[in-house]
Amino acid sequence: MDYSILVEGLIQSFSTQVELYKKLIVVVQKVLGQIAISRGNFSSVMGLFEEKQKLLENIEKERDRSKKSVEIWQKEKDRIPDSEQTARLDTILAEAEKAIKDFLEIEDQLKKYLEQNMNNRTE
Repeated sequence: MDYSILVEGLIQSFSTQVELYKKLIVVVQKVLGQIAISRGNFSSVMGLFEEKQKLLENIEKERDRSKKSVEIWQKEKDRIPDSEQTARLDTILAEAEKAIKDFLEIEDQLKKYLEQNMNNRTE
């Protein structure tokens, strides 16, 4: 069986997800910066929160779109011979893992900042 179409589709899907995560990281960094500059004025970042939500929705759509291909890959990957194409997929999967990790770290920073800011307001 020729798995090249499956692998190429996964490369494309995960590349898209990596780019979306990179944009998401930038948006969250902007949120952190704007909140710090405005001293906790959340009205200045509402548009960024909306942009963040749209990016998250786009990531979810891309995951849903490629879900079946990912399931096939997980079942069949041991049968697929190594090639330049599978090496590219491995590379993009590593990039996706790093992008997700980076996003979760910056998201955690935002969460902590927001919690701290809210606690300061209630004291």
